[in-house]
Amino acid sequence: VLLTSVNPSSLGASWQLQLEIGRNGPLTGYVIQYSRTGLSINETVASGTTTTRKISRLVAFVQYSVEVAAMTVNGTGPFSNPVTEMSGQDAPSAPRSLMVDQITGTT
Repeated sequence: VLLTSVNPSSLGASWQLQLEIGRNGPLTGYVIQYSRTGLSINETVASGTTTTRKISRLVAFVQYSVEVAAMTVNGTGPFSNPVTEMSGQDAPSAPRSLMVDQITGTT
């Protein structure tokens, strides 16, 4: 699994097509599992030939762990080793409670 930061709220994931040798039946798709502290989500990629996925709606500048498993007509195989990547950094927010003091030529 290869991960790249696309923008502050998305990661791009890519993986190699599961080889026929060792497969438990015809390939039907993949399951992508991604997580961060306190959250774990599974997404299904319905096509057996698709080997990329944009993972969206992420929190900016947070480390995510991603694993991929092949699905066949007989079930889901084991997940890959986890790969981690930091989502992109977002632009800073506007200052809050900003106060300005009057500046004169003598202060």
